[in-house]
Amino acid sequence: MSIPTPRCNVGDRIVVTGQVERVRQPPVEHVVLTLAFHVTYWDRLGWKDPYSLQAATDRQDQYGHRFGDGSYTPEIVVDGAAGLVGSHRRDVGSAIEKAKRESRTAASVSVTKTGGEQVSIQVGAGSGTGKVLLIGFDHDHTTAIGRGENGGRTLQEANIVRSFRSVGQWSGAPLQTKERFPEGQDVAVVLEAPDGRIIGASRLSDGSS
Repeated sequence: MSIPTPRCNVGDRIVVTGQVERVRQPPVEHVVLTLAFHVTYWDRLGWKDPYSLQAATDRQDQYGHRFGDGSYTPEIVVDGAAGLVGSHRRDVGSAIEKAKRESRTAASVSVTKTGGEQVSIQVGAGSGTGKVLLIGFDHDHTTAIGRGENGGRTLQEANIVRSFRSVGQWSGAPLQTKERFPEGQDVAVVLEAPDGRIIGASRLSDGSS
């Protein structure tokens, strides 16, 4: 996702709407957390997205090779298993509902803030292997677009990823690690299987830095 082009703006609004609607719903077993990874390849239009990350562009490229559809915006990837055009609301909603029914968590994941600007990450016992990703994100931003096809517009954005990195490898045994608090207001931890599927996730308990 990026923001200098109109199509990306449509995808970004879906992320915001989904977040608001789900906050209003009663508690459910499966909680949907949307994260916006802003890519860099639209920066060439003459205005640089302040939240674009080369790592996000590289990650989308990996998805493009895996799904066989290349890199495009707006794209929404559900549970690392399906890539969809982000402006196709019906398809996105169906993919999320399917993930709720069929997704399997390989291990419990938790993340808490500790003293000294650190977070403690715990992954429980389970079967399989996976990479532990630490993600920092901001809750919301209002961005004035300077140039490009969206020049002069002001966009509302939510759950913008500011940093992400691998902090460990899980191989079925319980794992615990402490890491520095990542760039961003909030924290998510994702357990990613070798095939790219998300098999565990958690959000910081207090939801703030």
